[in-house]
Amino acid sequence: MDEGQELYRAGQHLQREAQKGYLRWGAGPTTRIAAPVEQLDLATVVQASQLLSGEIVLERLIERLTVSAVEHAGADRGLLFLVGGDEPRVEAEAIMGRERVTVSLRQAGLGAAQIPESMLRYVVRTQETVILDDASTQHPFSADPYIIQKRCRSVLCLPLLRQASLKGVLYLENSLSPQAFTQARMEALGLLASQAAISLDNAQLYADLKQAQSKTQQAEQELRRVLDTISASLRRSEAYLAQAQRLTHTGTCAMRISSGQAEEIGWSKETVRLLGLDETAKSSLENALQRIHPEDVALVRQAVDEAGRSGAGLDLAVRLVMSDGSLKHIHVVADTMKDDSGDVELVGAAQDITAWKKALEESRALRDRLFQENVALREEVDKASMFEDIVGSSPPLQAVLSRVCKVAPTDSRALITGETGTGKELIARAIHRRSPRSLRPFVAVNCAAIPKDLIASELFGHEKGAFTGALQRRVGRFELAEGGTLFLDEVGEIPPEIQVALLRVLQERRFERVGGTQSISNDVRVIATTNVDLDAAMNAGAFRRDLFYRLSVFPIHMPSLRERREDIPLLVEYFIERFATQAGKRFRHINKTNLDLLQSYDWPGNIRELQNVIERSVIVCDTKEFSVDEHWLASRPLAKEPKQRTLDEQLIGEETKLIEAALAESGGKVSGSSGAAVKLGMPATTLYSKIHRLKIDRRRFKRH
Repeated sequence: MDEGQELYRAGQHLQREAQKGYLRWGAGPTTRIAAPVEQLDLATVVQASQLLSGEIVLERLIERLTVSAVEHAGADRGLLFLVGGDEPRVEAEAIMGRERVTVSLRQAGLGAAQIPESMLRYVVRTQETVILDDASTQHPFSADPYIIQKRCRSVLCLPLLRQASLKGVLYLENSLSPQAFTQARMEALGLLASQAAISLDNAQLYADLKQAQSKTQQAEQELRRVLDTISASLRRSEAYLAQAQRLTHTGTCAMRISSGQAEEIGWSKETVRLLGLDETAKSSLENALQRIHPEDVALVRQAVDEAGRSGAGLDLAVRLVMSDGSLKHIHVVADTMKDDSGDVELVGAAQDITAWKKALEESRALRDRLFQENVALREEVDKASMFEDIVGSSPPLQAVLSRVCKVAPTDSRALITGETGTGKELIARAIHRRSPRSLRPFVAVNCAAIPKDLIASELFGHEKGAFTGALQRRVGRFELAEGGTLFLDEVGEIPPEIQVALLRVLQERRFERVGGTQSISNDVRVIATTNVDLDAAMNAGAFRRDLFYRLSVFPIHMPSLRERREDIPLLVEYFIERFATQAGKRFRHINKTNLDLLQSYDWPGNIRELQNVIERSVIVCDTKEFSVDEHWLASRPLAKEPKQRTLDEQLIGEETKLIEAALAESGGKVSGSSGAAVKLGMPATTLYSKIHRLKIDRRRFKRH
């Protein structure tokens, strides 16, 4: 039996004697400690301290420390915390049983169910001892969840310090007796805590030393294992490298350049095979140059000389002439380094790229052929899909589509005219899809649906604060359509003052945002449509002639549906299929009488009216035969050819309303800064002339 075991047994005997003494002193489970503190056996504490000082194994030290603390303090539960890292961790828990103290070793974090956490953190932070003679009374830690739940009577939280450095915290509690931890016991525990801190520090150092020794041994074993396998690994690596070179047709080579001359050269077996030389041939630059194509020899010599002078590497493709006269292409790459004597060494690789060269040439030929086939295929697809939404085969419609095919590949502006509902926007979209701008945006603007006060902002955008409500910068339609097509629907409805700004954009391809000063360049193709007679509008002064000529570079007129009656059956079938699919219906045939009626009707609303009638009929039809209610057509007045006079009268009426509104706002004044001429954006002399021509009595608008 060694000395350590004898000390351990002696310590166990002393602990049992101390426990019996505590019971004699009155530290029973239901009675208050009443024995005088002078009866404490300090010799027992000293012996326990000596026992701790002789222990350097951390686990056994922790166990002995917790047992000694619980037995000598009169506690029924104790916890030992070690401080390390961000949080103190529980190392051991000791519980006083009837005959002995039970210790469980563990490593865990803090928990509200184990200890008054606020008290522990206070001790860790301040390194001060906290003792509660009666935890049931009011104290600074009364709100701690553990204190409230466990209702301990006596609590002690003791820091373990060594040279002002916190090593751990000893927590003790007695759940039955108040004032269990007296001053005398505190002094004895202080002695025990001081020795415990020293022993813990020594044990931790011993544990660290053992761990370092273990790591050193492991490192030595690993190094020995690596050294034992280096030779075998090198042999395997050489075999793998040779196999890889053979599979990839890549050989390695090295060359020393001294005083501008290649003195030594070395190459692998695969390099010898690539060059087509005998394995016994001397590895020299001259032998290699014998295989180089005559046209590439100068290139190789120049690259080697440059590498010797500047230290630059090599990266070149050369041709080899083999013994059978065939050509082989190789790619040579090499890097430079300097040896101890300052000479340049070239180390690199040469790869046979003959198969790759051949495949590349075949790929290029195939790519060119596929490109040509793709171009032809796209042209066929474009021809087939360009007019997929335009149904009909009548000569008037075919004439329009022919003009679309001619103007679409150009960048010319187009003006599409025709009655409402004839499909002018479809023609505009077809021009865009067929144009070089087809991959760029197609931005549509309905000029008739935008208030005249906002159309400038809609087209050109505005800056923040340009007008009331302009809370941030807004990008206009011209900027959104950059590189693409801007579709101006119902362009005849643009106010005269905006026509001037639009004309400038078309002329100069530049504009400013509303409220801005920066000129913005613009690349947009403009396609416009209108159902208004622009000739009459120009005669009435409602539309600028110069703007008309800018827009009408390539005019296209869309025929009305009554001008292409032979397309009505195709359109009827198209719309029936479209709306029947949406409604989940299927019709076997069309009522012949209804079809004749549809063809004889004049369709003042054109295709849009026909579409509405077909959709309405699909909804109400409950049989497999498609039919149309004749009253939907008979009750509609037949369309009449528009007369020039009627349009003139309409434009004159609109102009009269504008002038009268301006006169009413200005109180009948024509000229001046607040006159109607300024509001309408025209000279006062012009407005006087219009008032006289339109027979407007401006005296009606004077304010009295």
